[in-house]
Amino acid sequence: MRSHIRTLACSAVLVLAALAPAVAYGADPRVQQDLEQAEQALVNLDYDNANKVATRVVTQRGLSHEQLVRAYRVLALTDAVLDKEQQAREAFQILLTYDPSYAGDPNLGPKVQAPFMEARGFMRAQAVQPGAEASVVVRATEPGTIRLIVRDPLHVGKRGVIGYRWGGDGPFQTVPVPVGEGASTEVPPPPAGTSRLDYYAQVLDDHDSVAFEVGNPSAPKSTTVDLSQAGGPLGGGPPEEHRSIVASPWFWVVTVAVVGGGITAVALATKKTTTEALPPTASTLSPSLVCANGPTCR
Repeated sequence: MRSHIRTLACSAVLVLAALAPAVAYGADPRVQQDLEQAEQALVNLDYDNANKVATRVVTQRGLSHEQLVRAYRVLALTDAVLDKEQQAREAFQILLTYDPSYAGDPNLGPKVQAPFMEARGFMRAQAVQPGAEASVVVRATEPGTIRLIVRDPLHVGKRGVIGYRWGGDGPFQTVPVPVGEGASTEVPPPPAGTSRLDYYAQVLDDHDSVAFEVGNPSAPKSTTVDLSQAGGPLGGGPPEEHRSIVASPWFWVVTVAVVGGGITAVALATKKTTTEALPPTASTLSPSLVCANGPTCR
């Protein structure tokens, strides 16, 4: 049992440590230090210390989503090892809310597997599975929309925030949004010559930590807008109107006159040609006299 936990803990620490630089945006260095301390204590099989530090970490404010997941992995596992069954079930439920893909390790034995399986069964019985999505509609000449869709069966999310910027650099414009149906923000049309929109959407818990996210300031999502809708490569106004010559009434006056004259000429030429080309009749009458007795007179 202890060797399985050591193997699992070492693997988790190595993977998460590699990810830490990419997800530590705006993170308190002391929180990061505490999190690493809890993970190291778990590797050393110091479950009491790991549990104590992980409990302190999850109550801190402003944790990134990745930090929450890492802290609850340590907390749920050490709660289970220390025979805190109720706390372990609750910790696993929250862990599965933040990370629905977490699968546990069947080799850890019933002490850990039992609360994990109960928590997984509870989460699977919910009407919706936890997570968040963002839908984006952007236009070349009109305001667009970023909409945040949240599925939160445990109601851990308290408020949302949407960030966006036109172009690949510069600060994000952030807008607070409610957590619920119809949470969205308007995006202004792109500046001239800009087609790329970077954005992210996050749901924060009661400690302002990131419970759900679609991108983040360090790794935003991106989409582009078709600038041809604006009438040119720089979006400089509507396309120039080109009227067809067919739409002109004078075109039809001239056309009728020319076509009418052409038809008359063709008709006359056809009549003349037909008359000149007629062949002679097949039989010719020649004068003759018929005598009274019947035979032709000569």
